[in-house]
Parts: sequence; C-alpha cells; structure tokens
Amino acid sequence: MAASIAAARVAFGYLFGHLVVAQMGYTPFYAPYKTASRSIWALLFDRWDSAYYLAISTTSYPANRPYWAPFFPGYPLLVRLFNLLTGHIFQLAAAAEIVSGATFIASSAVMYLAVRRFKDHRFATYTILFYVLYPTSLFFFSPYPESLVVLEISLVLLLLDGKHFVWASLVAGYASATSLLALAATAAVVVVMLINRRPLWRVLVASVTATSGLLGYMYFLYQRFGNPIMFVYAQKHWSRSANFPWWGVFENFFAFSQLGVNSPGNPTRTNIDVVWMLDDAAALVALILFVFVAYKLYLLAKRRAFVTSETLRLIPWGIVFVIAVLIPVSSSIYPYGRAMYSTEAEARLLSVCVPLYPVAIAFFKRLRIPVPLILFASSVGMVGAQIMFNRGFWLT
Repeated sequence: MAASIAAARVAFGYLFGHLVVAQMGYTPFYAPYKTASRSIWALLFDRWDSAYYLAISTTSYPANRPYWAPFFPGYPLLVRLFNLLTGHIFQLAAAAEIVSGATFIASSAVMYLAVRRFKDHRFATYTILFYVLYPTSLFFFSPYPESLVVLEISLVLLLLDGKHFVWASLVAGYASATSLLALAATAAVVVVMLINRRPLWRVLVASVTATSGLLGYMYFLYQRFGNPIMFVYAQKHWSRSANFPWWGVFENFFAFSQLGVNSPGNPTRTNIDVVWMLDDAAALVALILFVFVAYKLYLLAKRRAFVTSETLRLIPWGIVFVIAVLIPVSSSIYPYGRAMYSTEAEARLLSVCVPLYPVAIAFFKRLRIPVPLILFASSVGMVGAQIMFNRGFWLT
C-alpha cells in the first residue's frame, strides 16, 4: 500500500505539472539550467541543481569545476548505471527521473516496514502519507538524490532493528557517498553495534565500511583537486556557511518588513521571499519536533525508564533524527540581493530525515490535532511548491 501511495504521488505530480505548464506557462523570469531535457514531461522537473547531478553522471567532476564537489556522486553513479543497463534509450533527465521515482516508491515501502515494527498499520500509513505529501516532495521524483537518501536511511534503520549489522554497514557505506546527511546512518550503525556489545574489531570494520563511500569520494577529490574535503571548501562558492542551529530562521524573523520589496537587479525577490518562508516553516516545525523529542527523553530519564528494550531499539532513530535535523538547520546562505542569512533549501534537506515523519505524527496525535487536517495543510504547501517549481520559479 505504501508503494501505491508513492506511485500515485508521482503520477499526480506529472499530470498536475503538465496541466500547470499548459495553463499557466513559464514565469517571465524563468532561466533554468536545462540539460538534456527535450521532452516536456522530463523538463517539468529538470530544474536548478538537477543540472549538476546530470552533468556529473556523464562527465564526472571536471578539474576546472571544484565547486561541483558538494554534489555527492552516489546518485549520479546510479543514474549512469541505469543508463548503461538500459542502453541509453532514455534521455538523461528522463532516466534520472525514473531512478528518482523508483527510489521514492521503494523508500515509501521500506519506511512503512521500519515504522510498522514499532507502530500499528494506521500510524505507519499516516507516516507515509505525510512523507509523500511533504511540501517539497516534488524533489523525491526529480533529478535530485533526496529519495535515494531516504531509501538508504530507512533501509539502515530497518536492518539495524533486525540486527543485520553487515548489511546495514554496506548500505550506510553507499549512503555516505550519496549525501553528507547520510552520515547519520553511519553513526547509528556504530552506536547500535556498541550497545549490542559487538567485538571492538567488528565495530571498527563496520565503521570503515559504513563510511567507505565518503572515504572513496574524499580520495577521488584529493586526486582530482588536491583537497579531500573540497565538498566543504566549495560551499563558499554557493555562499553557504556553518552557523548556530536555526540561525537563518532567527535572521529571517527580523526581515519580515522586507517581504515583497524587490532589490535592484533582483526581479525574483518576491519569489525568493515565498520560498524562504516555506523553508522557515519547515525549520520551525523541525525545531518544535526537536523540543518534543527532548521533552520525551527528559520524561523517560525522570521515570528512570530510559534503558528498556523498547527505548534501546529507538536509539538509532534518535541518532538519525538529531543529526539529520541539526546539519540542515546549521547551514545558512548569505543570499543574493539581501544583507542577511537565508534558510535556502532547508525544507528539501530536512525531507531526508526519516524519523521526522513518525515523530510529527506522534506529536500531532499528542496534541489531539486531527492528522487528516495536518496532511491537508501539508498538501496545500506541496501543491503551491510544485506550481512554482514547474513554472520555473526559483525553488531549491
């Protein structure tokens, strides 16, 4: 059922996107980084950063483009492999969207199974509905790596709960080459093995295996650019820097008076404001859920019920939640046309935090807020985001 829900979201995305473009057309400010998209269906979701992932899948990392380093190779490699296996019968963007759509559907099924080990069918189904109706869920079947990261993290959590440490380490290893956020899965593997008192040598081997993708990528960067952590240094090219958690939201709070005011040479300023409000909302929801989880841990500690078989099984979920939330909200951008930091892409980056979805459902149930109402509100944001994205507005 979970896979069917995700498949329905993909079908709706393409049909609705085609309707949006046919009826509304592209924005006058539309300047997409188009790659191999010649079909209107593939072009619907071939936007912005997708150009880099598609280019890397064909040309790798050119020596004169070190600023491509933050785009990790795990997803482009999978697209390249799919193209080879299918004899290049698909256009590049179409092939990437097939890969993303397939991993999105698979991630929904695996996430359902992972949640189902702790909760009933109704709760797990609500979790999947929130996942597929997340405001930036359009990226899950666009040429972006988000759905692959969700699949990898969900699979690691499922394998760890079954104590399949070797397989979990292997999946985490490839995940570490897909996104820096996937290091949350690596940390979960190591901690769970220590909790289960596995021999130290096995923990060390698992640690290396679970970071093998990242280590291999770092070696490649050293050979190509002379810097094994070029993906960190290259963030300056994108005006991104590390800050205190939720600093971008704090900065944006004092900039409400600037909403809707265009800056010279920046005609898409209103577009940018709307997108950052979406990112701010996602970051604030993550903050609320972060506090909720911290409060639940406090109550467990107060009752001295922190170490039980059930709470121990939830430890990897907690590790992934903390890391996959803190990394995005601690990375802000000093944006074009505005003298402040922004929360650009935080909604998309937070979408790979697998535990965020069941935690959100548990939180809303705790407050006795009807879950269908929350799903409706999320779907409104989803529709609005997709309209902007399909029409060519800036949304990353």
